[in-house]
Amino acid sequence: MTDTEPISTGAAQPSSAETSGGAVGRRRRRRLSRSTKRVLLTAAGLLLAAGSVTGFLLAAEALDERVPVLVAAADIKAGDTIAAADLTSTLAHPGSIPHIAWTPDAPFAFDGLIAAQPILAGALVDYSMMLAPGQAPVGAELTLLMPLDTSLAPDGVFDGERVLLIDPGAEPTGAEGEDGRPRQVLREFEVTNFDGTQMRLYLDPDQWSHWRAELDDAGGVFQVLPVPLGGDVAELGAQLNDIWEQQWAEAVNAAAAAREALRPPEAPPGTLEVVVRLNESLVPSGIADGDRVLVIDPGQTPRDEDLGRARSVLTSVEVINYDNGTIRLFVAPEEWVWWSSLPETLGEAPLVIPVAPSTDVMDLTERLNLEWLIEWETKIFELDDPQAFDS
Repeated sequence: MTDTEPISTGAAQPSSAETSGGAVGRRRRRRLSRSTKRVLLTAAGLLLAAGSVTGFLLAAEALDERVPVLVAAADIKAGDTIAAADLTSTLAHPGSIPHIAWTPDAPFAFDGLIAAQPILAGALVDYSMMLAPGQAPVGAELTLLMPLDTSLAPDGVFDGERVLLIDPGAEPTGAEGEDGRPRQVLREFEVTNFDGTQMRLYLDPDQWSHWRAELDDAGGVFQVLPVPLGGDVAELGAQLNDIWEQQWAEAVNAAAAAREALRPPEAPPGTLEVVVRLNESLVPSGIADGDRVLVIDPGQTPRDEDLGRARSVLTSVEVINYDNGTIRLFVAPEEWVWWSSLPETLGEAPLVIPVAPSTDVMDLTERLNLEWLIEWETKIFELDDPQAFDS
């Protein structure tokens, strides 16, 4: 007997082909890792649970009876790792409510998943309540929801992508001392647990406090820019920061110039400032800085024993520093007294009408005063003899 001959035991021996195949089979067999077994078991459980739902629901509908459904065996806290023993069954009429039909293998489909929310004992359990390991806080970790602005990435940003995390900055408001801040690259970062609008991070308390403060400083949202393949991240960040610093400085200077332009002018030496309100009712289109106008006493209509007074031109003036119906003038002290007392003297704001360029102001003044004088005298005559114009 040679070393290669089989030992006879009296029992039927396999053929040489079978022997060869068995040897190969034994050589190719591999032990599955525990994690692989869990994945296969979970997948099988999911398929089994999903396949069982239809049968249970059809039977329940046909018999109008309650069906066994998967529920929590005890209270489950958010962040707990689920074990098959945490789940059990109960009879219910779930109707259209999302649920998992009970089978003996159904609890094992959830083994190792993380509860994303608290689940009370007896509550229906489904996959929307769960997170995969690594998607939930562990131990003392805290959850931080970090909004992301993807407007700098026209093609979008995806989970797992490397990006530049950017403080969006703040534009100058135009008010004194409120210059905002430039946009700035903070660091390179990998997008994690991103749902299209925000990331969900799990951080220890110190990290959570740091990120929370940084997020608040950035105005509550970070901008992101995908990192180009093969690019020098540090150099790209420095270039962007230089550009954004320059843009911000220009905006600050523009805001300061706008503030200066709006700053009220100061009275020249030897003059006083007076602000006079004008009545524009004779000028439907209004007046503007640079217009030459006639300042007019609106007069008073005669009535009873009060003869009133005729409307008349008081002076002409160039409109400067005009704002919302008022002009700001810088005049000598004696003129200041006249302008300041004008509203009280007239009993109301003076009227104004614009004077067209190259108009003879003296001639226009004389003609208007004559016209208004005749109008006033006519009203007095009517007051003395009401029937003089009845015909």
